[in-house]
Amino acid sequence: MVEEPQSRNVDRGGAGAWDVVLDTNEIFGDFRLRHREIQFLFGRSQQPEIHLCLPEVVIREMANQFRERWSEARERYETALADLEQLIGRTLSDRVRDDEIRVAADRYEIDLREELARNGVHVEPIPDRFSGFELLLSRDLGRRRPFGDRKITDDKRNRRDRGGMRDALIWESVLALCDRERRSLAFITDNIQDFGNTQGDQLHEDLLGDLAGVGVARQNVKLFRSIRAFNDAFFRSDVSALTRDSDTTSASSPGTEPP
Repeated sequence: MVEEPQSRNVDRGGAGAWDVVLDTNEIFGDFRLRHREIQFLFGRSQQPEIHLCLPEVVIREMANQFRERWSEARERYETALADLEQLIGRTLSDRVRDDEIRVAADRYEIDLREELARNGVHVEPIPDRFSGFELLLSRDLGRRRPFGDRKITDDKRNRRDRGGMRDALIWESVLALCDRERRSLAFITDNIQDFGNTQGDQLHEDLLGDLAGVGVARQNVKLFRSIRAFNDAFFRSDVSALTRDSDTTSASSPGTEPP
């Protein structure tokens, strides 16, 4: 069981400090975190008022996506190799073993955690009261029944949908962070279907009710649809864009500031 961290308010600025939480869909496919917007955010998060966070579930999802991507690439490679063998009339020996995929995936998760640590990113653990879900989380990530194979490919965003349990654990991690730190929080996700309201411009009323339940005002948690939207609003424009309208919590498209 991972021990929840103590409050870091004394180390990370006062009332003007922000926790910035990333959902998986914002870094999907960028396994080495090299995209210019995440790199830009890493650089700016060295400021004491910015505290960048990834929920533990996001780390697990990234590692699982890496494993699945490698497995899919191996299948394509094996198919191409079989075609080549048929053409040249002899057997080729350059195969990828199952244990190579497992070792690479384990190594990737270690490398990812080290990269996040180098950039000062806090990994928010699964709250203690949900620690019993570890086995179910592993089963869900492994797409084992009764969760089943629920992969859905979205060509536009190049992402895969996940089950509601992982979304719920991510949200519970956000709630735990809000309850513990008591400062403003930006939640960056394009998963409006599960986290947003009908307009997609702020959190769903159910989630706002959760915030009220832990004594956090709704205007203290803002929703952004992309890393770029957050960077534009917070770093590339007047910081007042984040505070001038307590009901506006999202930039609807990359490069657009909250109205």
